[in-house]
Amino acid sequence: MAKIVVSGATGFVGRALLPRLLASGHEVVAAVRTPDAPLPAGVMAAPVGDIAGPVNWAPVLSGADALIHLAGLAHQRHVTPTALQALNVTATVRLAEAAQAAGLRRLVYLSSVKAQGDHSPPGRPLTERDPARPEDAYGDSKRAAEQALLALCPPDGALSLAILRPPLVHGPGVKANMAALLRLATDWPVLPLGGIGNRRSLISLDSLTDAITRAVERPDVTGTFLVADQPALSTSQLVTRLAAAAGKRPWQVTLPPAIWRLAGRLPRLSGIVDRLTGSLEIDDAAFRAAFDWQPPLTQDDALARTVSAHLRGVRPTP
Repeated sequence: MAKIVVSGATGFVGRALLPRLLASGHEVVAAVRTPDAPLPAGVMAAPVGDIAGPVNWAPVLSGADALIHLAGLAHQRHVTPTALQALNVTATVRLAEAAQAAGLRRLVYLSSVKAQGDHSPPGRPLTERDPARPEDAYGDSKRAAEQALLALCPPDGALSLAILRPPLVHGPGVKANMAALLRLATDWPVLPLGGIGNRRSLISLDSLTDAITRAVERPDVTGTFLVADQPALSTSQLVTRLAAAAGKRPWQVTLPPAIWRLAGRLPRLSGIVDRLTGSLEIDDAAFRAAFDWQPPLTQDDALARTVSAHLRGVRPTP
């Protein structure tokens, strides 16, 4: 059993991770903004306020063995590069420095595949050997945090570091792009998404929290790792599986490629079209081999859980 501090404990991933760590027998301390943050029984709350500002991490980290850093600004509209730098980079480095000073032996940092890029190479999946080419301010901030942590925590250092780069995460309460696909797949009888042959990787909350737990329990393994459920799915396949889990079978109309190309040139639609038709396929063989890991659920079972929660009206995590 280890004493593990978790930042971002009340977020989408954090809420699912805390029970997983408790079930593995760990003592869990949640770094939260306010004392009244909703936490599972058995988790100790450590109010720290806004971590983008000055924080005295010493009492929070005292006696801890490991830190799982989930807190950060997500990829969303109206978030400035300055805000991303302050929380995703500066606050991350300050926390890691405090963890070093407190004598922790393990840091697991939840990054994002966007730190490496938004597209996989033509004809093959993305691997850790491919160069990092983030394509937006969020990806830049996650990559900058990775680089700072790697400089701070060399492989032979006292604080061992594992960086995880997941793709789109789904599960109960998912929002943004996946929530939109859930609504389409479960509510619309006709969808213009047939014949899309792209490849996009996903990871479920069950898989990601299991992977994070495995990573924090193996301080002997360091490095930067992609992690995902397999196999990657096309948009057409994903919508079909989501609909099937809801007991539905929408008619998928195949649009001519020229329509997608035209829509992709429109400023308001270019990002949506890219996510629907572009590929971001991940090869996570390195993580699976290094940590002797397999996801706890099949892809279809994980998607079915997400659909079930959506149909029950589980709301997105704030």
